[in-house]
Amino acid sequence: MNFESVLPVLIVGYGTMGRLYVRDLANLGLPPEQMTVVDLSEEALAACKHAYPAIQVTRDINIALRRKPGMCLNLVNSPAHYSVFHAAIAGGVRHLFAEKPIVDVQHLSDAERLLNQAHTCTTGYLINFSQAVEKLVSLMQKHDLRITQGRSIWGKDRTKDTRPTAGSVEDEMTHPIQLLLTLVRLNQKIESMSVRSMLDYVTFVNAERQREAHLQDTSFPLEPVSTASASMNLRTNTGNTRLFLQSSFVSFEQERRVELLLSHRLGAPAYKAKLVFDVDGEDRLYYAQMGEKQCETFSYPSNHKLIDQLQAVGLYVSGNKPDPRLVHLPHALEAVRVSSAVLEANQLEGITINP
Repeated sequence: MNFESVLPVLIVGYGTMGRLYVRDLANLGLPPEQMTVVDLSEEALAACKHAYPAIQVTRDINIALRRKPGMCLNLVNSPAHYSVFHAAIAGGVRHLFAEKPIVDVQHLSDAERLLNQAHTCTTGYLINFSQAVEKLVSLMQKHDLRITQGRSIWGKDRTKDTRPTAGSVEDEMTHPIQLLLTLVRLNQKIESMSVRSMLDYVTFVNAERQREAHLQDTSFPLEPVSTASASMNLRTNTGNTRLFLQSSFVSFEQERRVELLLSHRLGAPAYKAKLVFDVDGEDRLYYAQMGEKQCETFSYPSNHKLIDQLQAVGLYVSGNKPDPRLVHLPHALEAVRVSSAVLEANQLEGITINP
Protein backbone atom coordinates (compact mmCIF):
# COMPACT_ATOMS: atom_id res chain seq x y z
CA MET A 1 0.00 0.00 0.00
CA ASN A 2 1.62 3.24 -1.22
CA PHE A 3 -0.88 5.88 -0.11
CA GLU A 4 0.50 6.43 3.41
CA SER A 5 1.76 9.93 2.63
CA VAL A 6 -1.64 11.18 1.38
CA LEU A 7 -4.02 9.77 4.00
CA PRO A 8 -6.90 10.13 4.36
CA VAL A 9 -8.02 9.68 0.75
CA LEU A 10 -11.08 11.49 -0.57
CA ILE A 11 -13.18 9.57 -3.11
CA VAL A 12 -15.84 11.64 -4.87
CA GLY A 13 -18.41 9.52 -6.66
CA TYR A 14 -19.68 6.08 -5.66
CA GLY A 15 -21.26 5.00 -8.92
CA THR A 16 -20.09 2.16 -11.15
CA MET A 17 -16.43 3.24 -11.19
CA GLY A 18 -16.43 4.51 -7.61
CA ARG A 19 -17.43 1.11 -6.27
CA LEU A 20 -14.63 -0.54 -8.21
CA TYR A 21 -12.02 1.97 -7.05
CA VAL A 22 -13.03 1.63 -3.39
CA ARG A 23 -12.96 -2.16 -3.71
CA ASP A 24 -9.46 -2.20 -5.17
CA LEU A 25 -8.12 0.41 -2.76
CA ALA A 26 -9.29 -1.86 0.05
CA ASN A 27 -7.71 -4.86 -1.71
CA LEU A 28 -4.43 -2.94 -1.84
CA GLY A 29 -4.55 -2.53 1.92
CA LEU A 30 -5.91 1.00 2.31
CA PRO A 31 -7.91 0.91 5.57
CA PRO A 32 -11.55 1.87 5.02
CA GLU A 33 -11.36 4.28 7.97
CA GLN A 34 -8.79 6.24 5.93
CA MET A 35 -11.28 6.80 3.10
CA THR A 36 -14.06 9.37 2.84
CA VAL A 37 -16.67 8.83 0.13
CA VAL A 38 -18.77 11.70 -1.21
CA ASP A 39 -21.85 11.14 -3.34
CA LEU A 40 -25.12 13.04 -3.79
CA SER A 41 -27.10 9.80 -3.68
CA GLU A 42 -28.17 8.65 -0.22
CA GLU A 43 -28.75 5.20 -1.71
CA ALA A 44 -25.17 5.04 -2.98
CA LEU A 45 -23.77 6.15 0.38
CA ALA A 46 -25.88 3.58 2.21
CA ALA A 47 -24.55 0.86 -0.08
CA CYS A 48 -20.99 2.04 0.55
CA LYS A 49 -21.48 2.09 4.32
CA HIS A 50 -23.03 -1.37 4.22
CA ALA A 51 -20.05 -2.77 2.30
CA TYR A 52 -17.42 -0.90 4.34
CA PRO A 53 -18.80 0.09 7.77
CA ALA A 54 -15.62 1.97 8.74
CA ILE A 55 -15.73 4.32 5.74
CA GLN A 56 -16.90 7.86 6.39
CA VAL A 57 -19.59 9.00 3.93
CA THR A 58 -21.25 12.34 3.23
CA ARG A 59 -23.18 14.17 0.54
CA ASP A 60 -21.19 17.38 1.19
CA ILE A 61 -17.63 17.61 -0.11
CA ASN A 62 -16.89 20.49 2.27
CA ILE A 63 -17.62 18.24 5.26
CA ALA A 64 -15.27 15.62 3.79
CA LEU A 65 -12.54 18.23 3.36
CA ARG A 66 -12.52 18.86 7.12
CA ARG A 67 -10.56 15.60 7.45
CA LYS A 68 -7.71 17.25 5.50
CA PRO A 69 -7.34 14.57 2.81
CA GLY A 70 -4.01 14.40 1.05
CA MET A 71 -5.49 13.10 -2.21
CA CYS A 72 -8.74 13.33 -4.15
CA LEU A 73 -9.95 10.61 -6.52
CA ASN A 74 -12.45 12.32 -8.83
CA LEU A 75 -14.80 9.58 -10.05
CA VAL A 76 -17.96 11.55 -10.83
CA ASN A 77 -19.40 12.13 -14.29
CA SER A 78 -16.89 14.16 -16.32
CA PRO A 79 -18.91 17.43 -16.52
CA ALA A 80 -18.64 17.64 -12.72
CA HIS A 81 -14.86 17.03 -12.60
CA TYR A 82 -13.98 20.72 -12.64
CA SER A 83 -16.19 21.67 -9.69
CA VAL A 84 -14.88 18.75 -7.63
CA PHE A 85 -11.28 19.73 -8.35
CA HIS A 86 -12.06 23.36 -7.57
CA ALA A 87 -13.43 22.40 -4.15
CA ALA A 88 -10.55 19.99 -3.47
CA ILE A 89 -7.86 22.56 -4.26
CA ALA A 90 -9.66 25.22 -2.20
CA GLY A 91 -9.70 22.68 0.64
CA GLY A 92 -5.93 22.18 0.48
CA VAL A 93 -5.77 18.82 -1.32
CA ARG A 94 -2.34 18.50 -2.98
CA HIS A 95 -2.70 15.36 -5.09
CA LEU A 96 -5.45 15.01 -7.71
CA PHE A 97 -6.57 12.08 -9.84
CA ALA A 98 -9.49 11.81 -12.26
CA GLU A 99 -10.97 8.85 -14.05
CA LYS A 100 -10.83 10.04 -17.68
CA PRO A 101 -11.17 12.64 -19.05
CA ILE A 102 -9.48 15.19 -16.80
CA VAL A 103 -12.29 17.75 -17.35
CA ASP A 104 -15.09 18.30 -19.82
CA VAL A 105 -14.83 20.55 -22.87
CA GLN A 106 -16.80 23.42 -21.34
CA HIS A 107 -14.27 23.84 -18.51
CA LEU A 108 -11.17 23.41 -20.67
CA SER A 109 -10.21 27.10 -20.75
CA ASP A 110 -9.98 27.36 -16.95
CA ALA A 111 -8.67 23.89 -16.18
CA GLU A 112 -4.95 24.38 -16.71
CA ARG A 113 -4.73 27.39 -14.38
CA LEU A 114 -6.69 25.55 -11.69
CA LEU A 115 -5.01 22.16 -11.91
CA ASN A 116 -1.46 23.53 -12.00
CA GLN A 117 -2.00 24.51 -8.37
CA ALA A 118 -1.89 20.83 -7.37
CA HIS A 119 1.33 19.07 -6.45
CA THR A 120 0.42 16.16 -8.75
CA CYS A 121 -2.47 15.80 -11.18
CA THR A 122 -2.99 12.66 -13.24
CA THR A 123 -5.75 11.06 -15.31
CA GLY A 124 -6.54 7.37 -15.46
CA TYR A 125 -7.14 5.71 -18.81
CA LEU A 126 -7.49 2.03 -17.94
CA ILE A 127 -6.56 0.93 -21.47
CA ASN A 128 -2.99 2.14 -20.85
CA PHE A 129 -2.64 -0.60 -18.24
CA SER A 130 -3.59 -3.39 -20.62
CA GLN A 131 -0.83 -5.95 -21.07
CA ALA A 132 -1.83 -6.15 -24.74
CA VAL A 133 -0.93 -2.46 -25.12
CA GLU A 134 2.32 -3.02 -23.22
CA LYS A 135 3.21 -5.86 -25.61
CA LEU A 136 2.52 -3.65 -28.64
CA VAL A 137 4.66 -0.88 -27.16
CA SER A 138 7.55 -3.31 -26.70
CA LEU A 139 7.26 -4.52 -30.31
CA MET A 140 7.14 -0.96 -31.67
CA GLN A 141 10.19 0.00 -29.65
CA LYS A 142 12.09 -3.15 -30.55
CA HIS A 143 11.55 -2.69 -34.30
CA ASP A 144 11.54 1.14 -34.24
CA LEU A 145 8.07 1.27 -35.80
CA ARG A 146 5.97 4.32 -36.63
CA ILE A 147 2.21 4.50 -37.02
CA THR A 148 1.20 5.18 -40.62
CA GLN A 149 -2.51 4.76 -40.03
CA GLY A 150 -4.73 4.09 -37.04
CA ARG A 151 -8.40 3.15 -36.87
CA SER A 152 -10.60 2.68 -33.82
CA ILE A 153 -14.14 1.58 -33.01
CA TRP A 154 -15.35 2.23 -29.49
CA GLY A 155 -18.96 1.74 -28.53
CA LYS A 156 -21.62 0.17 -26.35
CA ASP A 157 -25.38 0.19 -25.89
CA ARG A 158 -26.36 2.80 -23.30
CA THR A 159 -30.02 2.98 -24.24
CA LYS A 160 -31.03 1.29 -20.96
CA ASP A 161 -28.61 3.34 -18.84
CA THR A 162 -30.34 6.11 -16.90
CA ARG A 163 -27.16 7.92 -15.86
CA PRO A 164 -26.60 11.40 -17.31
CA THR A 165 -23.72 11.63 -19.77
CA ALA A 166 -21.49 14.13 -21.53
CA GLY A 167 -21.98 12.15 -24.74
CA SER A 168 -20.05 9.74 -26.92
CA VAL A 169 -17.24 12.12 -27.91
CA GLU A 170 -16.25 13.12 -24.37
CA ASP A 171 -16.71 9.62 -23.00
CA GLU A 172 -16.16 6.78 -25.48
CA MET A 173 -13.98 8.51 -28.08
CA THR A 174 -11.56 9.90 -25.50
CA HIS A 175 -10.18 6.37 -24.94
CA PRO A 176 -8.81 5.77 -28.47
CA ILE A 177 -7.81 9.45 -28.88
CA GLN A 178 -5.49 9.23 -25.92
CA LEU A 179 -4.23 5.73 -26.75
CA LEU A 180 -3.45 6.50 -30.39
CA LEU A 181 -1.66 9.77 -29.59
CA THR A 182 0.41 7.95 -26.96
CA LEU A 183 1.39 5.23 -29.43
CA VAL A 184 2.26 7.76 -32.13
CA ARG A 185 4.57 9.57 -29.70
CA LEU A 186 6.60 6.42 -29.01
CA ASN A 187 8.77 6.94 -32.09
CA GLN A 188 7.41 10.13 -33.66
CA LYS A 189 7.21 13.80 -32.79
CA ILE A 190 3.79 15.36 -33.44
CA GLU A 191 4.18 18.80 -35.02
CA SER A 192 0.51 19.63 -35.70
CA MET A 193 -2.95 18.06 -35.76
CA SER A 194 -6.13 18.74 -37.72
CA VAL A 195 -9.59 17.23 -37.21
CA ARG A 196 -12.76 16.60 -39.23
CA SER A 197 -15.91 15.05 -37.82
CA MET A 198 -19.55 14.05 -38.22
CA LEU A 199 -21.82 13.72 -35.18
CA ASP A 200 -25.30 12.33 -34.59
CA TYR A 201 -27.75 13.00 -31.76
CA VAL A 202 -30.10 10.01 -31.69
CA THR A 203 -31.94 10.07 -28.36
CA PHE A 204 -30.53 7.40 -26.06
CA VAL A 205 -30.56 8.97 -22.59
CA ASN A 206 -33.24 9.16 -19.93
CA ALA A 207 -34.49 12.64 -20.82
CA GLU A 208 -35.68 13.48 -17.30
CA ARG A 209 -32.41 12.47 -15.64
CA GLN A 210 -30.39 14.31 -18.28
CA ARG A 211 -32.50 17.45 -17.82
CA GLU A 212 -32.08 17.31 -14.04
CA ALA A 213 -28.32 17.04 -14.47
CA HIS A 214 -28.33 19.96 -16.90
CA LEU A 215 -30.27 22.15 -14.47
CA GLN A 216 -27.69 21.43 -11.75
CA ASP A 217 -24.73 21.83 -14.09
CA THR A 218 -25.10 23.19 -17.63
CA SER A 219 -21.96 21.27 -18.65
CA PHE A 220 -24.31 18.30 -19.10
CA PRO A 221 -25.79 18.72 -22.61
CA LEU A 222 -29.52 18.33 -23.01
CA GLU A 223 -28.90 16.39 -26.24
CA PRO A 224 -25.62 14.48 -25.91
CA VAL A 225 -23.82 13.07 -28.92
CA SER A 226 -24.90 9.49 -29.56
CA THR A 227 -22.49 8.58 -32.38
CA ALA A 228 -19.34 10.25 -33.66
CA SER A 229 -16.96 9.75 -36.55
CA ALA A 230 -13.73 11.74 -36.73
CA SER A 231 -10.57 11.77 -38.81
CA MET A 232 -7.29 13.31 -37.72
CA ASN A 233 -4.23 14.21 -39.75
CA LEU A 234 -1.05 14.34 -37.68
CA ARG A 235 1.99 16.01 -39.17
CA THR A 236 4.99 14.32 -37.61
CA ASN A 237 8.75 14.37 -38.08
CA THR A 238 8.40 11.17 -40.16
CA GLY A 239 5.48 12.28 -42.34
CA ASN A 240 1.70 12.28 -42.03
CA THR A 241 -0.21 9.86 -39.83
CA ARG A 242 -3.94 9.48 -40.41
CA LEU A 243 -6.29 8.44 -37.61
CA PHE A 244 -9.91 7.38 -38.12
CA LEU A 245 -12.11 7.17 -35.03
CA GLN A 246 -15.67 5.99 -34.44
CA SER A 247 -17.58 5.96 -31.17
CA SER A 248 -21.19 5.28 -30.24
CA PHE A 249 -23.55 4.87 -27.31
CA VAL A 250 -26.13 3.12 -29.50
CA SER A 251 -23.98 0.21 -30.63
CA PHE A 252 -25.48 -3.24 -30.97
CA GLU A 253 -22.95 -4.52 -28.45
CA GLN A 254 -19.82 -3.36 -26.67
CA GLU A 255 -16.84 -3.11 -28.99
CA ARG A 256 -13.39 -1.71 -28.24
CA ARG A 257 -10.94 -2.14 -31.09
CA VAL A 258 -7.88 -0.39 -32.51
CA GLU A 259 -6.14 -1.34 -35.77
CA LEU A 260 -2.76 -0.01 -36.89
CA LEU A 261 -0.47 0.03 -39.91
CA LEU A 262 3.16 0.22 -38.76
CA SER A 263 6.22 1.17 -40.78
CA HIS A 264 9.93 1.65 -40.41
CA ARG A 265 11.12 5.23 -40.65
CA LEU A 266 9.86 6.81 -43.91
CA GLY A 267 9.09 3.37 -45.33
CA ALA A 268 5.96 1.60 -46.50
CA PRO A 269 3.83 -0.23 -43.90
CA ALA A 270 5.71 -3.32 -42.72
CA TYR A 271 3.41 -4.65 -40.00
CA LYS A 272 -0.24 -4.57 -39.04
CA ALA A 273 -1.63 -4.82 -35.53
CA LYS A 274 -5.05 -5.11 -33.94
CA LEU A 275 -5.94 -4.55 -30.28
CA VAL A 276 -9.26 -5.76 -28.85
CA PHE A 277 -10.24 -5.15 -25.26
CA ASP A 278 -12.49 -6.84 -22.71
CA VAL A 279 -13.58 -9.82 -24.81
CA ASP A 280 -14.36 -12.95 -22.78
CA GLY A 281 -12.26 -11.58 -19.94
CA GLU A 282 -9.25 -10.93 -22.16
CA ASP A 283 -7.36 -8.17 -23.95
CA ARG A 284 -5.75 -9.36 -27.17
CA LEU A 285 -3.07 -8.21 -29.59
CA TYR A 286 -2.93 -9.59 -33.13
CA TYR A 287 0.35 -8.81 -34.91
CA ALA A 288 1.55 -9.75 -38.39
CA GLN A 289 3.82 -8.70 -41.23
CA MET A 290 2.08 -6.98 -44.11
CA GLY A 291 1.00 -9.45 -46.76
CA GLU A 292 1.04 -12.43 -44.37
CA LYS A 293 -2.22 -14.19 -43.54
CA GLN A 294 -0.98 -15.78 -40.34
CA CYS A 295 -0.48 -13.59 -37.30
CA GLU A 296 0.83 -13.86 -33.78
CA THR A 297 -1.84 -13.66 -31.10
CA PHE A 298 -1.13 -12.46 -27.58
CA SER A 299 -3.90 -12.82 -24.97
CA TYR A 300 -3.92 -11.40 -21.45
CA PRO A 301 -6.46 -11.24 -18.63
CA SER A 302 -8.34 -7.96 -18.71
CA ASN A 303 -9.35 -7.69 -15.06
CA HIS A 304 -6.08 -6.41 -13.60
CA LYS A 305 -6.01 -2.95 -15.20
CA LEU A 306 -7.66 -0.97 -12.42
CA ILE A 307 -5.59 -2.36 -9.57
CA ASP A 308 -2.39 -1.88 -11.61
CA GLN A 309 -3.43 1.73 -12.24
CA LEU A 310 -4.02 2.36 -8.54
CA GLN A 311 -0.63 0.89 -7.67
CA ALA A 312 0.97 3.28 -10.17
CA VAL A 313 -0.92 6.23 -8.68
CA GLY A 314 0.12 5.25 -5.17
CA LEU A 315 3.78 5.01 -6.12
CA TYR A 316 3.67 8.37 -7.89
CA VAL A 317 2.07 10.33 -5.05
CA SER A 318 4.58 8.71 -2.69
CA GLY A 319 7.42 10.44 -4.51
CA ASN A 320 8.45 7.87 -7.09
CA LYS A 321 9.02 8.62 -10.77
CA PRO A 322 5.79 9.06 -12.76
CA ASP A 323 4.53 5.92 -14.45
CA PRO A 324 4.36 6.51 -18.24
CA ARG A 325 1.02 4.70 -18.31
CA LEU A 326 -0.55 7.50 -16.26
CA VAL A 327 -1.65 10.53 -18.28
CA HIS A 328 -0.26 13.71 -16.79
CA LEU A 329 -1.73 17.18 -17.09
CA PRO A 330 -0.38 18.43 -20.47
CA HIS A 331 -1.43 15.34 -22.40
CA ALA A 332 -4.66 14.98 -20.38
CA LEU A 333 -5.66 18.50 -21.43
CA GLU A 334 -4.58 17.77 -25.00
CA ALA A 335 -7.08 14.89 -25.17
CA VAL A 336 -9.83 17.30 -24.10
CA ARG A 337 -8.72 19.81 -26.76
CA VAL A 338 -9.05 17.08 -29.39
CA SER A 339 -12.55 16.27 -28.13
CA SER A 340 -13.40 19.97 -28.35
CA ALA A 341 -12.13 20.08 -31.93
CA VAL A 342 -14.21 17.01 -32.84
CA LEU A 343 -17.34 18.71 -31.49
CA GLU A 344 -16.57 21.97 -33.30
CA ALA A 345 -15.55 20.39 -36.61
CA ASN A 346 -19.03 18.92 -36.98
CA GLN A 347 -20.21 22.42 -37.94
CA LEU A 348 -18.19 22.39 -41.15
CA GLU A 349 -20.12 21.72 -44.36
CA GLY A 350 -19.21 18.80 -46.54
CA ILE A 351 -19.48 18.53 -50.31
CA THR A 352 -23.05 18.42 -51.59
CA ILE A 353 -23.92 15.70 -54.11
CA ASN A 354 -27.21 16.27 -55.90
CA PRO A 355 -29.28 13.09 -56.46
